[in-house]
Amino acid sequence: MKKSIAKLLFALAIPVAFSITSCNKDDDDNATPVTPVNNNPNTNPATPENSFTINGGPFSNVKFDYSTASLIRAWNYTSDSTILYFNKSNTDYVTLLLRGNNTGNYSFTTSNQLQMIFQHNGGYYTISSDIAGTTGAAAVTTYGAVGERVKGTITFNGTLTDALTATTYPVTLSGKFDLLRAH
Repeated sequence: MKKSIAKLLFALAIPVAFSITSCNKDDDDNATPVTPVNNNPNTNPATPENSFTINGGPFSNVKFDYSTASLIRAWNYTSDSTILYFNKSNTDYVTLLLRGNNTGNYSFTTSNQLQMIFQHNGGYYTISSDIAGTTGAAAVTTYGAVGERVKGTITFNGTLTDALTATTYPVTLSGKFDLLRAH
């Protein structure tokens, strides 16, 4: 149980870190203002698909749609890693960490991780690729420059945990992503 709580706290720390680092003040107060460009994929006439379908335990072909989430972005976190992030709220988001910054197949390991925390019918659930026995991968088919798209699919076979009861279920997950690359 302590390990599950530690994983939950780690997964919750990621969105907090993003919101803290995204609010840093520019060192150059005399810079010429730049008119912002609206690159929000949610305002495009054809909203890209960002969804995950879960089967197993209390879920039978349940689709979780993040296409209208408040924050959908891909960050080039370091020179050799990328974070894909889908956020509906503090208790409903998906984080995908990939050790790479280009197209390819990223098998889930300790380096490439999937973390999901979400609500469904009054329950709170987590999925984590760093639990023993999980398999799956993210297949990145498009990795554009900043302001362009990062697209691909996810497959996952592993464990879903009910965060309130600590009950675990074997699950499969499949998904599609199409995110705007922030940097």
